[in-house]
Amino acid sequence: MTPVLPFAPRTAPPKLALAVPAGPPPPAGWPVVVFVRGGAPAHAAMGRYLAERLPAEGFAVAEVHFGPAGLPDVTAAVQWLRAHRTTPALDPDRFAAWGHAEGGHLAVLLAVSGGVQAVVAWSAPSDFSRLPPNTPFDTAATSPLTRVTADAAPLLAVHGTADDVVPIAQSETLVSTYWQMGADAEFRWLDDVGHAYGLRTREAMTTTGLDFLRRQLGAPGANTRGTGNPRGEEN
Repeated sequence: MTPVLPFAPRTAPPKLALAVPAGPPPPAGWPVVVFVRGGAPAHAAMGRYLAERLPAEGFAVAEVHFGPAGLPDVTAAVQWLRAHRTTPALDPDRFAAWGHAEGGHLAVLLAVSGGVQAVVAWSAPSDFSRLPPNTPFDTAATSPLTRVTADAAPLLAVHGTADDVVPIAQSETLVSTYWQMGADAEFRWLDDVGHAYGLRTREAMTTTGLDFLRRQLGAPGANTRGTGNPRGEEN
């Protein structure tokens, strides 16, 4: 993994870090995964894992920390990456978003607004008004359900059946809305897995996500890391 671009507040969105694979890039540039990171401690571990795993698999990864503005922060980060794509050799036609929980919600909003070409959403809320009482999320946040059209970027939704923070019905509703609108969506449910993912589940679902992105973005070659049955694993 080769870190690039020392981001400065005057030249880039705040709290954005980018890493690209080692070696020469493809002719069109590296495919890019924008990892939308939330504030929970588990998200830091996910960010570190993806920052190592994805470049090793041939993807550039940009970790974005969003502020109170939410979607405008994440959109600004994507726009900055596209505007500066030549320096780290990024392919503007192969951008994907990836996120967990609230980060997954913002990743899906990018997908339904045309900001990226594919999205992987782990345990993401889609309708904040239907979350359990005392939810840690902003119940006034924008729902992607009303923005899904046939042109929405392809979606891979992953959710645990034992999630008591964001019930699995949230992803079921999102995927169903995608299908009803004629958009492309896939769903992976994880038996007896809660809101946070243990290492084996994270590894397996990252492999699943990478396979999905390769099909949708047409890059890069076969994966070499991460195996296992995603069902029945530890939380």
